[in-house]
Amino acid sequence: MSERTTLPRFHLTEQDAARPLAVLVGGARQKPEVPPTDLAVVEGDDLLDEVLELTTRLEEARQTISRLEEVITSLQERCTTDPLTGVHNRRGGEERLAEDVARASRGGGSLTLALLDADKLKEVNDRWGHQAGDACLRHLADALGRNTREGDWVARWGGDEFVVAFWNAKGETGQTLLRRVGEDLRRNPVRLARGEQRSVGFSAGVCRHRGDGEDARGLFSRADAALLDAKKEGRGAIVKAS
Repeated sequence: MSERTTLPRFHLTEQDAARPLAVLVGGARQKPEVPPTDLAVVEGDDLLDEVLELTTRLEEARQTISRLEEVITSLQERCTTDPLTGVHNRRGGEERLAEDVARASRGGGSLTLALLDADKLKEVNDRWGHQAGDACLRHLADALGRNTREGDWVARWGGDEFVVAFWNAKGETGQTLLRRVGEDLRRNPVRLARGEQRSVGFSAGVCRHRGDGEDARGLFSRADAALLDAKKEGRGAIVKAS
């Protein structure tokens, strides 16, 4: 009588029945392979892209700021420059005068102020027109610019009136410097319409900052009073304030 071999019984659950047979053979259950993913490289690439984008934006911001600074500088120059003559306008002149008076009050040098009026400009306007009058004003401003030095400045105060500031006129007074301007104008007359020429003249009042705390208003008032005296003396006079 042959013996029977009893095989071990497997108790399959519903989950086991649903699995592939190869997973169950040999009593071992194998996990399906998952393709490896290099997460570190992906994260590093994203970070590099962000850095590059931020660098680009920063450079664009710098360029924008640079353009805005240029626009601001241009607007400031327009606000303080006389469009006809290219010298300071009254606003620019007042700013420079306040700075220079403060400097002179601190002992930073000797400041001389001159106030000028172009002579007979109304006659020029009446005879040749306002374009000729404008040409005379430009001619006067150019002559003043040629005969001032570094640190000096010229401003058109309004109409036919100009202000000139001289620094440290060693051995020369403001009157001497202005006479040099007058000689320049006589040697170089302005050319008007139809080839006509005219010598541009001016009257002037000159004063030196006292250095005793005198403010810009006081200095200007003394120069203005000297200019009135010059006009009383006649065209072309240059009077020094007391």
